[in-house]
Amino acid sequence: MLSGVTYQWMGPAGFNSNLAITQTSLAGNYVLTVTGLNGCTVTTVTTVLQDTMPPDAQITGETLLDCNQTTAGLTALSVAGTAWVWGGPGNFSANTTSVDVSQQGDYIVTITAPNGCTNTANWMVLQDTISPSIQVLGGTLTCSAPSLALVVSSSDPLTQYAWSGPGGFSSIIAAPQVNLAGVYAVLATAGNGCTASASLVVPADQQAPVFSVSGDTITCADPISTAIANGLDVGTALQWTGPGGFQQNGIEVSISQPGVYQATATGTNGCTAVQSLAVPTDTMAPIVVLTGDVITCRDSLAQITAQVQPAGGTLVWAGPQPGLPADLVVTVMLPGLYQITVTGPNGCTQTAETLVEIIEPSWTVDLGPDLVFWEGNWVMLDLNTDLPKAQLQSIEWTPVFSCSNCMSQYWRAQETVTVQVTLEDKNGCLMSDQVLVEVRKRGSLYIPNIFSPNADGRDDEFEIFSSNPNLRIQHFRVYDRWGSLVFEALDFAPGDQSGRWDGRFKGQDVQPGVYVWTAIVAFEDGAKELLKGDVTIVR
Repeated sequence: MLSGVTYQWMGPAGFNSNLAITQTSLAGNYVLTVTGLNGCTVTTVTTVLQDTMPPDAQITGETLLDCNQTTAGLTALSVAGTAWVWGGPGNFSANTTSVDVSQQGDYIVTITAPNGCTNTANWMVLQDTISPSIQVLGGTLTCSAPSLALVVSSSDPLTQYAWSGPGGFSSIIAAPQVNLAGVYAVLATAGNGCTASASLVVPADQQAPVFSVSGDTITCADPISTAIANGLDVGTALQWTGPGGFQQNGIEVSISQPGVYQATATGTNGCTAVQSLAVPTDTMAPIVVLTGDVITCRDSLAQITAQVQPAGGTLVWAGPQPGLPADLVVTVMLPGLYQITVTGPNGCTQTAETLVEIIEPSWTVDLGPDLVFWEGNWVMLDLNTDLPKAQLQSIEWTPVFSCSNCMSQYWRAQETVTVQVTLEDKNGCLMSDQVLVEVRKRGSLYIPNIFSPNADGRDDEFEIFSSNPNLRIQHFRVYDRWGSLVFEALDFAPGDQSGRWDGRFKGQDVQPGVYVWTAIVAFEDGAKELLKGDVTIVR
């Protein structure tokens, strides 16, 4: 560039410039006029060509990031390109033809051709790294459901599953069957390779019901036994089976037949337990032994004794005598049939009877008809009875003349008397009879037992005195101690002089002492009586 020279450029679109070196952005012919210091000009034309064709630009590569492919390879394609500048999310940059990207987003590559022109291409990389959404469902192992299906569902229909669990369990299906309690885990792999895991506990409810059973004894008082199951949880079903085809459901059942019953409890988990119940029976009637006394003449009361096994029951008496107490031993005074009804502790009854008899004398006693005796006669009174001697307890005479416990009485008749005899047998029964013994007076006799024949006018003679002038003394004899007859008088009346002894024998006074006499007295009824005695002579 010369000093003092001017330059004038003219070009397309009105372009002009007075710089020796100028810039233009338009292609075309440009005319340069140079004017020197001398004013001379020179003109030249130059053509400015234009090369503004951008390079072709495109990107090829992978469009999706997922869990299987965590990077995407992108390649910029251009025939004329000589430089590459990549940009993208996360301040991504690169200047290579091919890049690997790991983030989703819009990637741009700027390609510069040798002419400096650039071109860009875009590539959208998508990302699918969302793990599948899964749900797992299980259940509880029970006796009624010893196995169950584990169910898993996913938001991705392409999801694949891998199960693991107790006992080395493994499965790749969505709903495997399991029969062991424990923790089960599932790994779900979606179509994008992303995974999700879940676990669940499969519990086991296989506890059999725990319960007890109780029941009553079947008795006469309670012929129905109530069997009860105790301790069962709510919802447990119970079935009873037993003798005679018995079958009934319920916690409490009524049983009328003894035997062994089975109670099967089925819990809500289907588990069962069995308890046995022996239902006994106590329908044995009491053993009653009834013994009764007899009512006798000695004992007007009879005891009735009941022996009862087992003890502890209730007693009810029935019989001729009302109002008997409920005792094992009762006393009655009325004969007849007595009955006891015993109700045992088990409600069973037994009846026993006993006959209380009254023993009345079936024998008789007889003293015969009334008797008449003359005074002084001997009376022999015999009792007649059909009571066997072995049954005879006692004999009582009133009055007693000769023997208080004899079958007979004898005495000399003196006064009219009623004689009664009472017999008692071994049962204490008494039977009496009486007889009137009438004594007719023959006159009283008086025979002294001492006299003094000393002529003093007092008791000088020994004689028989009588108030009955009608009797006769057939003989009257007196004997000395050697048995010699010293006096005799025959057939005289009392008071006759012929019947008096003056104490002399053969005209001589006998010696004082004791002399024996006899006399036969004849009464007006024809009876005769031999009298004997002694008399003492004092002088």
